Amino acid sequence: MSGSSPTFALTVTPQIGPLWERRSLRLTGAVPGSLATVRAVTARDGGDWAAQATFLADRHGVVDLATQAPVSGDYRVADSMGLFWSQRREPGTTGSAEPTDVDRPISTVFTAWTEPATGHLDAPGDGAPAAEVTVGVTQWVRSEDVERTGVRTDGLVGTLFRPRRVGPLPTVIVLNGSGGGINEARAAQYASRGVQALALGYFRAPGLPEHISRTPLEYFERALRYAARTLSPKGGLPLVSGQSRGGELSLLLAATYPELILGIAPFVPGAFVFGAQGQPIPPRGGTGRRGREVVNRSTTSGTTTAA
Repeated sequence: MSGSSPTFALTVTPQIGPLWERRSLRLTGAVPGSLATVRAVTARDGGDWAAQATFLADRHGVVDLATQAPVSGDYRVADSMGLFWSQRREPGTTGSAEPTDVDRPISTVFTAWTEPATGHLDAPGDGAPAAEVTVGVTQWVRSEDVERTGVRTDGLVGTLFRPRRVGPLPTVIVLNGSGGGINEARAAQYASRGVQALALGYFRAPGLPEHISRTPLEYFERALRYAARTLSPKGGLPLVSGQSRGGELSLLLAATYPELILGIAPFVPGAFVFGAQGQPIPPRGGTGRRGREVVNRSTTSGTTTAA
């Protein structure tokens, strides 16, 4: 075969958009049957997170990440978002993958290159040197029509995100996991899609304890009553959504205060109530057994707690 080879290119669509929007990634202009590698690097709090994967170009020199699984790399399925969700910390990186500043866009740089000496021997451009291309992608977290308000009332510590819409809105209380703090990133995304969201801190947040042990469930009862009383939730009651230890907590709250909760959406919760390692009060805790002792001791004294 003869003829000139097309320009090697990487297309990411859309390049700018909300964090939750799926992207399509497509390579064109590779040597048919050759290997091409794509690497994604995202700048996050504490340093970079990255992932990469290598693909086999089809007979047209195309790689479509939505329909083609990588032959090697950090994930193994056909998914155009694979290079986003399979990212891991680069050496020396600290902190969480979730942004702490919901108004600062998340920037990811994609670099794609062809692997030399791969491809069909009779393909156009089979003797061409390795090619490389770079594309930047921007993901924003909070849309412009979402209002952000700090909540410091009834002893509660949180942040309310409300879309500028008329009428009662679905309302969710967002709980973080064993890392503590206030999960503004998830709440801002809910609000950007029309759901009023209260990101509620319950430890490791300003004015709250540093450790998760002996967290009173009455604190969350106040939050549930506050949401029903002041936020005018659609359906009259709020939903509760938590992740990890916050997911376990959402199940516990639904079992304890069913009359105050419209529904729950737990992420990776445990199937059972048990003490676990996770920010115990020194010198108490440190193992699952001692965590259970803290819960039992507090319960029998008349105060219900979340370990």
